[in-house]
Amino acid sequence: MTAPFQSKGAFVEWIKAPETHEGRTQVGDSRWSNKDLEPTPPEQRTWTCPVLARSVMGMYGSYFFIFIRAIVCIIWYGIQTYYGANLLSVCFRCIFGNSWDNWPNMLPAGADVTSKQLLAFFLLWLVEFPFTWVHPTHIHYIYTVKGFIMPFACFGLFGWCMSYGTGISNIGAASVAGASAAAKTPVGWAIMSGINVIMGSLSPMLVNQPDLARYCREPRDAGWLQGACVFFAKILVFFLGLASTTSLQGAWGKAYWNLWDLLDAILDHYWNPTARAGVFFVSFSFILSVLATNFGANSLPFGADMTGLFPRYLTIRRGQIICAILGIVVLPWKLIANASAFISFLGSYNIFMAPLCAIIIFDYILVRKGNIHVPSLYNGSKEGLYWFKSGVNWVGVFAWIGGTAMGLPGLVGQYQPQIVSQPAKYMYMMGWVLTFFTSAILYAVLVQFFKAKVYPPGYENAPVDYEWLAKEGRDGFFEGEREVEPYRLTATQASAKIRAGELTVEEYARSLLSHIGERDPVVKAWEYLNPEQVIAQAKAMDAIPPEKRGPLHGVAIAVKDVIYTKDMPTQHGSPIYARDAPKVDAGSIIILRQAGALLLAPIGLGTQTGGSTIRPGSFNGIYALKPTWNSITREGQKIYSLILDTLGFFARSVEDLQLMADVFDLKDDEPPKDTFAVKGAKFALLKTMVWPQAGPGTQSAMTKAADLLKAHGAEVEEIEFDPELQELPQWHATVLHSDGRSAFLPDYRAAKDQLHEFLISHVDNTNKISRAEQLEAFDNIAIARPKVDKMLGKYDAVLVPSVVDEAPEGTSSTGSAAFNAPWTALHVPVVNIPGFEGPNGMPVGVSLVAPRYHDRHLLVVSKAVGEIFEAEGGWKSAL
Repeated sequence: MTAPFQSKGAFVEWIKAPETHEGRTQVGDSRWSNKDLEPTPPEQRTWTCPVLARSVMGMYGSYFFIFIRAIVCIIWYGIQTYYGANLLSVCFRCIFGNSWDNWPNMLPAGADVTSKQLLAFFLLWLVEFPFTWVHPTHIHYIYTVKGFIMPFACFGLFGWCMSYGTGISNIGAASVAGASAAAKTPVGWAIMSGINVIMGSLSPMLVNQPDLARYCREPRDAGWLQGACVFFAKILVFFLGLASTTSLQGAWGKAYWNLWDLLDAILDHYWNPTARAGVFFVSFSFILSVLATNFGANSLPFGADMTGLFPRYLTIRRGQIICAILGIVVLPWKLIANASAFISFLGSYNIFMAPLCAIIIFDYILVRKGNIHVPSLYNGSKEGLYWFKSGVNWVGVFAWIGGTAMGLPGLVGQYQPQIVSQPAKYMYMMGWVLTFFTSAILYAVLVQFFKAKVYPPGYENAPVDYEWLAKEGRDGFFEGEREVEPYRLTATQASAKIRAGELTVEEYARSLLSHIGERDPVVKAWEYLNPEQVIAQAKAMDAIPPEKRGPLHGVAIAVKDVIYTKDMPTQHGSPIYARDAPKVDAGSIIILRQAGALLLAPIGLGTQTGGSTIRPGSFNGIYALKPTWNSITREGQKIYSLILDTLGFFARSVEDLQLMADVFDLKDDEPPKDTFAVKGAKFALLKTMVWPQAGPGTQSAMTKAADLLKAHGAEVEEIEFDPELQELPQWHATVLHSDGRSAFLPDYRAAKDQLHEFLISHVDNTNKISRAEQLEAFDNIAIARPKVDKMLGKYDAVLVPSVVDEAPEGTSSTGSAAFNAPWTALHVPVVNIPGFEGPNGMPVGVSLVAPRYHDRHLLVVSKAVGEIFEAEGGWKSAL
């Protein structure tokens, strides 16, 4: 026996639905929410229809309408499968010929289905069934294929019918039955009846929209254009069908209104390889269309409905499986055996769903103005915003009943025509329009007398502008309502939660991995990542007793791929070292592991020889620290230049950088104060000798940074390097090329063909740097360091550019290190501070520098300055 069947309790726990997306915090409790009902991660702002209905009809009132839609989804699933089965039968005839066409029927006439139709039905059902196990986030490929092949099938069949029939001239032809019907019903009412039937076929799509739109990449992907295309497509399809049928009717004397009958007739008249191949392609294309329609319009909405009714135990996937099974039970061939009864079914759905559509639309646009409060959608308490009265919005219910009542007499007349008047029958012919606008008007009037609350208690004074609650990152939440997802936490915040027992390392790791899985296919930041290894390490860390945990216990730190890690490849970003697996950890990694770090993110461990720490920090809108040279061990990392290479950090906050400074024992001779006041502080602004290279983003950032410091009471003095230091960038370049000449000689000798041309130029000494020039650069920089220390020491910190401008477009270049090279050569600590925005809306940082071995002082100053720049600089992080 497996574990789920060992006891009743174990089985109940086993069948419970997942409560939330992996690595995310649940909204509400399992009584009202589960993974498939919650807002779709990461940025989509829509919900399933069952959840949206709660805001309109109430937490309990929504159940009735969810149930109605679920029943219709089951019926339509069976009908669509039966349609597809008839098309599959045509495919089999194309393949097997008379042997399939003459298949003996063993069923009685009263069964309303033949043996071969029933066989085709179950075969197609078996093809469909595995797709019910696929989550809707992964089924978009079938719609892509459908969208590509269906135009060829539709217009190909239309063109053939026009060519081999009498053409469009016969479109006015009417069958005897049609002429008889026209004699009994005025043309105007017949048109209204047609509109009613069309809207009946569209009604499922209208109420199903939220179930699919929630997975759009952008809100604009599901809007007016999509709505217009739906109606245009319906008109076009009706025209193509009508024109094709009447064209062949003129040639053959009979109208074939069912597609499969039309295709069978083509085979009857033109039984040859060409016709069989063409009919097979058309049939197969329409089968694919049927499958896609069944998934999007029936099984998925039913799955969403079941999730809304039973969130504790059912998910969308489980609901789809139930829908597929019940689609057989309804015996769809019985439903469409009587055409008039089937049309009555379509019309009856109209009068129940059209009023609901009207109320949802008017409530969203006019009453709430697009402001849906997400936490309240999952709050089933009596104090909840969408509890209304006893869990039901009686205003919405009354408006729905009023609209539905307008169509009920006519609905009765469809089955008992002798007991209702002709006007009632006419009212039913315009059922969708009549019931929709009746409910809309009733709801609009009633809400004037019974005012609906837009926001929950405590937020009544919030703006009621259109979709205000959805904009500017609010996503349906007020500030402070949404618990921060673990991956959004800074390392310091995550560490505090882990220490307090509010977050496990495994939960933290899963959240980070989930977000990496969403973003890395675009960002492509990870050279190596083994989620199973990460989770195993996280579980092991959770098992460590609290008293034995290190200062970084569970804190995630990413490692640049030039630093040795004994349990992961270290490939130096080069094919020369592909799959190279060191046997030991680098010195920095040993320190991190001993402190309890989890090698993942959000802190990054990097190196800087030119600008590879400060520059990416600016481009990504995060903090970055290049500490004093050689204050952190470089043992076990790929060396470029012993005189320049400096190990540094990327982080979301200065507190995170301070945490790393603690672990690596960075200390000043004079410990700084815990806090720093910008008011009264003395700063310098140093544009450096490469200022002419600064782009508009950096120019603006430096100006605004200085202005903000002054506005907060600081003194800002503009200074320059001494004239004898103007060659610092050239000296740095000389050292870089000279040290690279020896550093990459082994790679050059072993695999020159796999070495980057820039590194080859070092070894080949393409720049013709003499040993005398090399020594001159070394010595000049060494002389400059104490001079610059003295200059920097006059100020609390010196403001300098971080980058030339915003990140460059594309991946061909990582950007210029022109503004970083002098400080790297001078060995001073540098902190990039985010907060500013370039002309393209991308982040631009500025840096603060201080004398050598004043790292802790610089971090304290950077914390105070960073708070100002982040709040008032103009650029806001999405995290």
